[in-house]
Amino acid sequence: MRILRPSSVLLTPTCLRTDLVLVVDEKRMEWIEAASAPATVEVENFDDQLWTAAPIMFHAHLESWDAPAELWHRSSFSEWVTDLLQWRSQAQRQSATQSYEASWNELAQNGCG
Repeated sequence: MRILRPSSVLLTPTCLRTDLVLVVDEKRMEWIEAASAPATVEVENFDDQLWTAAPIMFHAHLESWDAPAELWHRSSFSEWVTDLLQWRSQAQRQSATQSYEASWNELAQNGCG
């Protein structure tokens, strides 16, 4: 049996817990309160790590909220990056602060902020 303890666990988009451990053995894998963990098994700490319950994943580029990505080439990653870099060099795009605020507001409206 292993007992794994990250600094925090994001169980749902609105439920962050700091008092849980993950118990793993040949029959189960489940989150329990740290205070209920068997004292006979050493806890493996993963300090400064946030774990999420599957299938939660998130990834955001807060500096590119106004990017016209739907117009960019997609036949290869290098073409897509070329379009991204060309766009980033344009003066008419939002400032980094404006983009960040717009991204953060949209994330918050969708339960991620």
